[in-house]
Amino acid sequence: MKGIAAFTLAAALALGLAACNDGKVYDSYRQTSLAGWEKTDTLFFGVPRLNKAGAYQPQLSLRITDKFPFTSLTLIVDEWVIHQKAVAGTNRQRLQLLKTDTLNCKLSNRKGFFNGQGVSNLQYSFPMGTVNLLPGDSLLIRVRHDMKRETMPGVSDVGVQLFLQKSESV
Repeated sequence: MKGIAAFTLAAALALGLAACNDGKVYDSYRQTSLAGWEKTDTLFFGVPRLNKAGAYQPQLSLRITDKFPFTSLTLIVDEWVIHQKAVAGTNRQRLQLLKTDTLNCKLSNRKGFFNGQGVSNLQYSFPMGTVNLLPGDSLLIRVRHDMKRETMPGVSDVGVQLFLQKSESV
């Protein structure tokens, strides 16, 4: 009887964890230098080929330490889609610039208190719009800071997540 209860609990837990995916199909972080993120240090994120067509929502995430000296961070984000096309038995790729965007990432409230989540490092997430992709498409995302300082202390990690929007069934 204990075996059946343990199996049932394990199966329910596995199903619950699978249901908590929330449509995330990509999640990756890049560390920046402990000495500071250089203005010329560009971070690249390569989202592998996708299996499903649909509307995807990219999201940029930041982790900062108490060494970060400002209330916001300005980032330049370039998004390219790589289209895969099979032509006469070969795969051809076409790189298309979707957009270049300037993200002004507010990190503190009006009183100057940082409002990220966490204890020693604070984490923030910023949506980057929606992109429609086809099966076999992949994304290339480039991120760099656009602050007046050449070296930006206190940014420990920059990440990109990609979520598949749930389609509305008719």
